[in-house]
Amino acid sequence: MSLRSVRRRFAALKAVPSQIATQFAAYLTADFQTRHDAGLDPFDEPWAELRPFTLAKGRTPPPLDEFGAMRASATATPTQSAGVKLAYDDPKSGWAQDGADNRAVRQVLPDTMPPRWAAELKRIANEKVKGAK
Repeated sequence: MSLRSVRRRFAALKAVPSQIATQFAAYLTADFQTRHDAGLDPFDEPWAELRPFTLAKGRTPPPLDEFGAMRASATATPTQSAGVKLAYDDPKSGWAQDGADNRAVRQVLPDTMPPRWAAELKRIANEKVKGAK
């Protein structure tokens, strides 16, 4: 391998962190939607069931999706520093995450990285590094 090709390879690697972040953010956004539809927390544990009072008002599972606003507000976006920002922009997500008054805790964002996210991040990183030319 020539010095020129080594330089070219290293130059191509500069773009890899932001490419990883972009692809991982898309994966996370899709994962948010899938878990939300299924009523699952970031670790695939079911959210607390709707209470009988709530069901009596006509609500149906899954929890946290009466009008779809919280689901629609779930995003993962790449940041300028090649990171990823996770967010639920719906104001109700705060009490869902932490619980409030008589509302059950329904974790929407993880406090540590779920293993399947780590595996996908590693897969994407390996793919992008190998593909840098």
